[in-house]
Amino acid sequence: MAIGDLSWESAKINFLYHGIHLVKVRIDSDGLNVDHLEEICQQKKIKLVFVTPHHQYPTTAIMPAYRRIKLLQLAQQFGFLIFEDDYDYDFHFSRHPIMPLASAFHQRQVLYAGSFTKAISPVFRVGYLVGSKEQIDLLCHVRRLVDRQGDTIQELALNEILKTGIIQRYLRKNRRIYQLRRDCFISLLSNHLADFVSYSKPEGGMAIWTKFRSDIDLAGLAKKALNHDLYFQDGTQFHSSPDGIHCTRLGFASSSVEELTHAVEILSDLVFEQLKL
Repeated sequence: MAIGDLSWESAKINFLYHGIHLVKVRIDSDGLNVDHLEEICQQKKIKLVFVTPHHQYPTTAIMPAYRRIKLLQLAQQFGFLIFEDDYDYDFHFSRHPIMPLASAFHQRQVLYAGSFTKAISPVFRVGYLVGSKEQIDLLCHVRRLVDRQGDTIQELALNEILKTGIIQRYLRKNRRIYQLRRDCFISLLSNHLADFVSYSKPEGGMAIWTKFRSDIDLAGLAKKALNHDLYFQDGTQFHSSPDGIHCTRLGFASSSVEELTHAVEILSDLVFEQLKL
């Protein structure tokens, strides 16, 4: 199975737990490098490719159209399935949504997964999967071995808020809020940490992929920040390299402007303290 060398840690843990051999594909500024994937496919049999093309996790990079087309072509050429995890499709801030791989003609080679967790609440653990009838029938059988019926009451409640349009109105409101928080967070980083971090403005999602200056001890910084009740990952969760990547995701969506301001002030103070400036 092929997966990005920068990827979601929980997905990797699940795949490894079930004995799947993972082959790492390079991630760059446009997401999964499909040319590298093609080289891998020419050397070994790949059965499944796990990908997050809408906002690549963790970098938030958006896979451009030419790569999406080539990925679908490679799936047909080499006979692998694509598992498209579209974990935050609802939170793209441009006027024109980017359609998923599953919306294109793919000859039943794309399994499309999404979730209502980010759209509604982290405690609302309901997702969905789109595939061919044969694929869904098989997976329903497997699911039944794990959980006979799921959470029926929660699923009926979800059905109701979809039918009444509540969730659609809620998402439109939240997109505006999250865009404002993103812009505020970028302004704060620019004003307080411009000499120490670099990043690209994400077109959507809930976090900013941030590269820290090489002389900053990112693990030590994260540990010190936790003592001030500020939590962020130190980046080691995203990459298997022992040298690390000196980048991490800094989230903004769940914090108010006041909380973001306080968080960046703490981070700035700790950076200056660590570098003895």
